[in-house]
Amino acid sequence: MVLRRFLHLNIAKPGRTRHRSTVVSLVFVSAMAASCGSFNKSSSESPNQGGVLGLNGKTTCQVRPYRASTLLALTDAADHLGTLVPRDVVETLEERLPPGISTRVAASYQARAEIDSGHVPIEFVSDTYPLCSSQFHATIHWGDGDTRIKGRIPKGPQIASAPMPNLDQNRLRVQIMSGLKANAVNGAGELTLGQVEQCWYSVGNKLNPAAEVNFSVGGIPYQALVQGDSVLELGAQMLHASAKIFTYRQNARQPIEEIVVEGMQPSGFLCNDYLIADTDGVQKAYSNQGVFQFPKTDDRFFESTLFVHANDMMQWFLGYDKSAHWSQTQVELRRTFDATQRASGPVYMNPSSNSGAGGPVILVPDVLQIAGGPPILENLTTDFDVIAHELSHHIVTRYLPIPKATERDLIAVHEGLADFFVFAKTGDACLGETICTDSGGTQCTVENTCLRSGEIKYVNDESKSKEPAHRKSQALSGMLWDLTRSTSLGRSGMVKLVMATLKYLDRGTNFDDVYSELINVDRKLNKGNNVCAIHAAAVDHGIGVGLNSTECP
Repeated sequence: MVLRRFLHLNIAKPGRTRHRSTVVSLVFVSAMAASCGSFNKSSSESPNQGGVLGLNGKTTCQVRPYRASTLLALTDAADHLGTLVPRDVVETLEERLPPGISTRVAASYQARAEIDSGHVPIEFVSDTYPLCSSQFHATIHWGDGDTRIKGRIPKGPQIASAPMPNLDQNRLRVQIMSGLKANAVNGAGELTLGQVEQCWYSVGNKLNPAAEVNFSVGGIPYQALVQGDSVLELGAQMLHASAKIFTYRQNARQPIEEIVVEGMQPSGFLCNDYLIADTDGVQKAYSNQGVFQFPKTDDRFFESTLFVHANDMMQWFLGYDKSAHWSQTQVELRRTFDATQRASGPVYMNPSSNSGAGGPVILVPDVLQIAGGPPILENLTTDFDVIAHELSHHIVTRYLPIPKATERDLIAVHEGLADFFVFAKTGDACLGETICTDSGGTQCTVENTCLRSGEIKYVNDESKSKEPAHRKSQALSGMLWDLTRSTSLGRSGMVKLVMATLKYLDRGTNFDDVYSELINVDRKLNKGNNVCAIHAAAVDHGIGVGLNSTECP
């Protein structure tokens, strides 16, 4: 059992500050096989009317297993990288591995002659055969003065239970067909084997012969992990479908337009490798033609809008860092009408037993409302800034722990970073311009306009010490927003600087720590060209005031 950790868009209620934590089970999903099959051309209705993920059905989303982010500091980067991976990095890594396990650059990279910007996938090997990548894999990153490895690394003795046998493709076909039937996948159509790689599958520190297989049935591509007579993992490769979704690009003040989303799973539902959309207790958005067009009062319209906005923000982050989505399993986007959640507002939780995917979940109520009263905040499922803010928490938690309710400084840092990323994405420092209401009271920083703002020059001084962490966060988000204009970095350059700074932050982080690390990272990335601008912006917002600067006036 673990403490449920969560991050809200807005924690404060009128007249008081409210924190709540609940004990729930921690769910790690092992290989969960679900088939998406082909579209059901005979129906445009959702096969799932209950608003649940329906992981056992033919037309459900393929859920990827949850994997926690693991970062291990290795060594300083080598001065001269004469090979694809610095030799000293490999030696340091292999010192940490069990006897008999070695490393090599993953097969897709072995033929490359140049360094891939300090980002190289590796695999683990025993007796010339790799360990199955679905169990163990890692990526080496280097640069900025240090080197890290992220992934799942084998631990403890790994002993082969039997020699690796010769591959029998006829037997493999029989096993795969049996696995398709067991997982309720329509096996009609020709089975065509693609790449087959024998590998070791670890059970209780014993290595068992297995094979990772790419194949297709009736033209639909799949991957399988076969060990002995069992298909341990089976999943469709859903990478090339697209969907047309009709909704607002930013919020309800704009016209509805057609937005094309690539990389969808062709299941008829709103899901891809990063996100799964869901709504409590109502018909899920579904289209057998990949066209999601619903009346703007329909629950399926709101679910579609959440998905589009979250995907837009996720793709933006991936453009800066292809490893930004660190959890592997999808983030579940759940629209809810629960009264308790309406009283709390949007929230990010990771991991969460409330998620059908067993990993991160973002809960978004339709309104923020206390005890059935008039809405304090509205349009929470149609304003881009709301879901973009919550998704930013997912990206930040790769490095910065989710705070406890008592860690007000860390909460303020989390909220300030999440707000800044939304400002930088939209080019607008007004957060949630369509969500404030006349009943909101002091909930919105700019009355009836912005929940929070990067333009109000919020100063973090002693007079603000009792203010809620969300409001105090405007000192940090405002400082970072100012730097998009006071430096030559612009919005894009500042996003790169902030994302590079994240890995130097920890649970004890406060505003001054963020300021100090921004300066350190700017010295590494930009030769310190922006140090004085960072110092000036920080002082303007009451950050780093007690820290001396010998470089700047």
